[in-house]
Amino acid sequence: MSGFIDFLKRHGNDIDGEVVSDITCREESINRASFIDCTFKNCDFTETKFIGCRFIDCSFERCELSMVSLGGCSFRDTRFEDSRLEGIDWTRVDWGKMSFSAPVSFKRCSLSHSTFIGLSLQELQLEDCRSHNVDFRQANMESASFKGTDFTDCLFQNTNLARCNFMQAQHYQINPASNNVTKAKFSMPEAMELLYSLDIAIED
Repeated sequence: MSGFIDFLKRHGNDIDGEVVSDITCREESINRASFIDCTFKNCDFTETKFIGCRFIDCSFERCELSMVSLGGCSFRDTRFEDSRLEGIDWTRVDWGKMSFSAPVSFKRCSLSHSTFIGLSLQELQLEDCRSHNVDFRQANMESASFKGTDFTDCLFQNTNLARCNFMQAQHYQINPASNNVTKAKFSMPEAMELLYSLDIAIED
């Protein structure tokens, strides 16, 4: 039995204001727990199933969350920093009635092989991240900040990227004809990638 399961047994399923450090909880199931103003540091939740859990004003720092399942979970003002969140299907989250700003943010994280397809996450902060082979098709990411993020092999199709910040972002392949990039910000030389998908000739 993992240390985190023992922790929940001692504290119950309503956790408020706790700092959880250096706990390993792999391939476990966490059901309907509520975490408010909690900080997770150096924790390993690889392949754990969070079912119907709530995370409010929480932060994850240097945590391993790859392949976690988030079926029916909800988030509000939750931050992920210096953490690995690879292979996550974010469409399984219960996003509820969406506000004008995303309830999660990512900084210096790895989100490769994940999917955000069809989600509305306006003003999402996904900065200085490694996001290889992530599916953003049909998502509404208006006014998101993608500064410094590596988008190698990511999918953008019918994606709302209006007013997004792609400054210092790299390796994105975005077709302006099939995505909304109105007033989005791009930096050179990476912005030249936008031209490669257009049927035009560029000559010296």
